[in-house]
Amino acid sequence: GEPLALLATVPSVTECSRTSLLSGRLARGAARQEAQAFSAHEGLRRASRSGQPPQLFHKAGVEQSHQLSPEVATALADTASQVVAVVINAIDDALAKSDQVRIDWDIDIIPLLAEVLDQAARAGRAMVLTSDHGHVLERDSTLRPGGAGERYRTAETPAAEGELLADGPRVRALMENAIVVPWREDFRYAVKKNGYHGGVSRQEMIVPLGIWTPPGLELPEAGYLP
Repeated sequence: GEPLALLATVPSVTECSRTSLLSGRLARGAARQEAQAFSAHEGLRRASRSGQPPQLFHKAGVEQSHQLSPEVATALADTASQVVAVVINAIDDALAKSDQVRIDWDIDIIPLLAEVLDQAARAGRAMVLTSDHGHVLERDSTLRPGGAGERYRTAETPAAEGELLADGPRVRALMENAIVVPWREDFRYAVKKNGYHGGVSRQEMIVPLGIWTPPGLELPEAGYLP
């Protein structure tokens, strides 16, 4: 069948899409707000045991000496903790820095993901794998100055060729005002990088959703609903 997928927010930037994903509602913020909202989320708390609230680990707490930190490994191994989330920034980091490298993404390229999967399998955990947004790669793009982000800008100037005006309650819940976003992949508003996000092209807006289980583990039908 068709793969499961989610939509990023508009604009499809980390401070909007990731915070909304981890908060379970439209929200704009950073790691601190995400951690607070995740641990307090009513649905996640219902799925957790008493005294074991949902745990969220960001980049600063995930890696230690290029390996999974003891805190994350312990949390994944402790089956009393029903909900554990780990943020891995591998692709965003590569977009910012690896402008002379084309990466064939797999588990070997993201060793922290391999360690998380291994720990989850040992603990008999199901793993939900998703993202907060996608990206477009740099392919001889044209710079259009004046953007508020890499791939969105304010709406003082009307939308031009390749752009759309985005407005409505969902956009204003994040940005307060209407914005202009590109639907084409061949221009940007910021300095040249290996890749960008923030627009509404399909590559930026459509994100994967997969549920992975260790061999021999089948998810119960009850409780696993869209």
